[in-house]
Amino acid sequence: MEFNRERNYVAPAPLFERLVDENPEIKAEAPPFRLLNQEQFFESVIQGIKSLLQTRCPISFKALSESDRTVLNYGIPDMSYSGLNSTTRTTRILRAIKETIESYETRCRNVEVVVHEKKPENLELVIEVRARLFVEGRFEPLSFPINLQLGKAG
Repeated sequence: MEFNRERNYVAPAPLFERLVDENPEIKAEAPPFRLLNQEQFFESVIQGIKSLLQTRCPISFKALSESDRTVLNYGIPDMSYSGLNSTTRTTRILRAIKETIESYETRCRNVEVVVHEKKPENLELVIEVRARLFVEGRFEPLSFPINLQLGKAG
């Protein structure tokens, strides 16, 4: 695939992003969406991680830690039973989030997950995801916050 440097394309668009019709009411087909510039690439990664962390996998937290990650256990477990009252539980949840991102968002390297705020009464964590993305021959930092509901996804 050739990249047009004049348009500052840095990566191919992920398959599912190419398949989404952003304007279904328009009957004429737009030019194919195949490449992302750096801003679009970063936004694609952020949206991919947010979607991943909003998806609940069908196995328990314990079973997940003892198995290989596949499409059958995509997402994170429902951790509502775990609670946020202890440091050990919070650490286990953060480790699961980090391992999930590393398993399914392969565009990220050196992933870190940091707690900014715990809201135990709502089973909510405000976290920051930090990672490095390889763009045009160098690693670029990426950092963004996520409000994460630990119960069942809606």
